[in-house]
Amino acid sequence: MRPGLQARTQAKAWATIQKSMKIIQANKFYYLKGGAERYYFNLIKLLESKGHEVIPFAMHDEKNYSSKYSKYFVSNVDFEKSGHNLKKAWRVLYSFEAKKKFEQLIKDTNPDIIHIHNIYHQISPSILTVAKKHKIPVVETLHDFKLICPNYTLYSKKELCEQCKKYRYYKCTFRKCIKNKFWQSALASKEMYFHKLIRIYENNVNLFLAPSKFVYNKILEFGIITAEQITILPEFVYTKNNNLQQQNQENYVLYFGRLIKEKGIKTLISAMKKVNNLELHIAGSGPDEQEFKDLVKKENLNNIKFLGFLDQEKLKQEIRNSLFVIHPSEVYETFGLSILENYALAKTVIASNLGALPEIVKDKQTGLLFKAGDSDDLTDKINYLANNQNLVIKMGDNAKKIVEQKYSSEVHYQQLIKIYEELK
Repeated sequence: MRPGLQARTQAKAWATIQKSMKIIQANKFYYLKGGAERYYFNLIKLLESKGHEVIPFAMHDEKNYSSKYSKYFVSNVDFEKSGHNLKKAWRVLYSFEAKKKFEQLIKDTNPDIIHIHNIYHQISPSILTVAKKHKIPVVETLHDFKLICPNYTLYSKKELCEQCKKYRYYKCTFRKCIKNKFWQSALASKEMYFHKLIRIYENNVNLFLAPSKFVYNKILEFGIITAEQITILPEFVYTKNNNLQQQNQENYVLYFGRLIKEKGIKTLISAMKKVNNLELHIAGSGPDEQEFKDLVKKENLNNIKFLGFLDQEKLKQEIRNSLFVIHPSEVYETFGLSILENYALAKTVIASNLGALPEIVKDKQTGLLFKAGDSDDLTDKINYLANNQNLVIKMGDNAKKIVEQKYSSEVHYQQLIKIYEELK
């Protein structure tokens, strides 16, 4: 066979292999709740566009999107309203319902691979033993730090926290790290000890996918798994259909996301006290929204405007029309998907220098980094970009190129499908 013909034949065979794959994607929520779900649904869309059959597994919820597989979903549980219900508390540790339904799903669909996302609490890792029993490889994307931290975030009592390192999960109970409640924190500590005792993740997940070098290094630093069990796979955004001709740049900067203290919004509000002739638009909602509004009113800041929750198209337009976007997080971010969304629209970003953000925001190339929690430093960065708008445009162009080269859907797909195939 001629070399060229052989290469084309191999490529055709490779495409055929890809199209024949059945993949279970498991995540506790089957609606757009947060960043993990944005990636989850984008990934499903990407895999289906490449001809794969995607089989979802999740929890029932009135907000769920429709699915022909919903009969396999686990029953709904709201831990906010559960109180001291021991039956529901046990589900955090090990759900026999989820295990039974997941086994039936596997028997009925015969998947090639299982990709799990956030299954903690509402589903539990009980489903992993089923995959092992049926000899189906499992990959898990680490959207947070739950593998090493009872409250997911490595953040407690308004500060970064790694006190549970070396398996000292009891610290979570004494510090009341879960919603400042003793019984919920005690349950989270017990969950960590139980899952560590039976090594349910270590023994049943073939490969963990860290979205950033920061997550990769932090997981290894805690000593939960070995380097052979984890690899880095950044998230992605769709870069097509972003019509940049519609930009009508206005005199404001933008924050969008959940309105909670750990996202650094107080620092951002404080920074705006010394910013002249520039507005801040805040898009989103969250439990601390009213507190932030009261602070703005108290400080008599007329250059801050709350937009509330915006649907996807309105948010895109708000990003397009902004001068640049600010991500002032004061927690360890595992990635920065929203930053990629800005980049896809050729927008420069100012971000804090924590977690994975410095991996994505290249200082003075695609944006600027500031010291997390330092409002004066943030003020300086905002004023600098406001006075150097040619630089803002240049860095926005750089950002667009980087997202197309490193974080596109096609780049992500090729990396992920290689992982799937090597595990099959």
